[in-house]
Amino acid sequence: EAEYPWPEGGARSMGSLAADSDALLHAAMVDGDALEYANLVGRLSNPRINPTEARQLLGAFAKRASVCREDLHADLLTAALHVRWVEDAGVAEAYAVLAQELIARSTAFVEPFIASIVDSFASSSQPLPDDVADVAHALLRSVLFTCPLGVRTLCELIHARFPHRRLQTAVHTHYLRHVLRVMSYEPYVQPILVPHIIQQLLAIDAEANVPAALPPPSQQPSALDDEVDDDDQVFRMDDMHDGWPPLPGGGGGGNGAPGLWPAVAGGQPPGGGGAAAMDPEVEKLDALLALVFDFWSRMFGGGAGAG
Repeated sequence: EAEYPWPEGGARSMGSLAADSDALLHAAMVDGDALEYANLVGRLSNPRINPTEARQLLGAFAKRASVCREDLHADLLTAALHVRWVEDAGVAEAYAVLAQELIARSTAFVEPFIASIVDSFASSSQPLPDDVADVAHALLRSVLFTCPLGVRTLCELIHARFPHRRLQTAVHTHYLRHVLRVMSYEPYVQPILVPHIIQQLLAIDAEANVPAALPPPSQQPSALDDEVDDDDQVFRMDDMHDGWPPLPGGGGGGNGAPGLWPAVAGGQPPGGGGAAAMDPEVEKLDALLALVFDFWSRMFGGGAGAG
C-alpha cells in the first residue's frame, strides 16, 4: 500500500487512513460522538489539510450523506463546502462525489455547490489547473442535470461574480474563459449570459483611454489661417528658437527645435504623431474580445479562425 505522511508525524498507509476516516465519520455522524464530531470538523476546516486526508474524509462523508442533517451537522457541512478542492484533482473528485450525494438528497445544496464552482472561476489568486477545471465543469453539468432549475441560480451567480473592471487582465480572461465554456455545453444560458458579458465589456471600454495620434501642429488647420496676414502679427514666432542650444535627450536646436521635447516618445512635440503606450484597459478589452470572437467562431463557424 502507498504511504502518505501523517501530519502529526510518522506514516500511515492509505488503507489505514481510509479505515480511520470511515470510523471517524461513523462515530461522528451515526453514533453522535460529540468529541469525534468536533475532531472531524476541525480536520476538515484546517486550511493546511493534507490532500490525501481531505480526499479520504470527503469520500467517507459521501458514503454517509444519507444520515446528514442540516440542523445537526451544519458545522460539518460548512467545513466540507470550504475544503480547498481547487488545488488538487483528487480532492476535487471527492468533493464532486460528496456534492452529488448531498444534492440527490436535497436541492437545498444546489446553490452552495454552484457558488463554490463559480467562485473558483473568479479566483484572483491563481487559475484552476486544467485537470481540476475539468472536474469542476463535469460537476456543474451533473448538478444542472439533476436540478435543471439551478440554471437560474448559476446565471445569477455568474453575473454577480464578474470581476471588477479594474482588476488585472489575467483575472478577467480566466473568468470569461470558464463562462464561455459553460455556455458551450449549456447553450440555453447564452441568452441570459451574453447581455452580462456585453455589459462587462462596455464597462471596461468606458475606462479605456484610446490615444489618438494628432498631426504635427504645422498640419493642423486653423480658422485664423485665412484671416491673419504676416503683416498683422503682433509677435512673430518663426525665429524664436533660432540659436537655442539642444536640450538633453533631444536633437539640435534651431527652428522647430526637436531637442525641446526629450520626454516625448521619439523626441516629438506633443501632438507630433509619436507612438503612445497602450492603455492597460485597451489591452484588457482586446484580450476579452478575442476570447468572445473565438468562442462564436468555434460555435458557429466550424472552428477557430473560421469566418
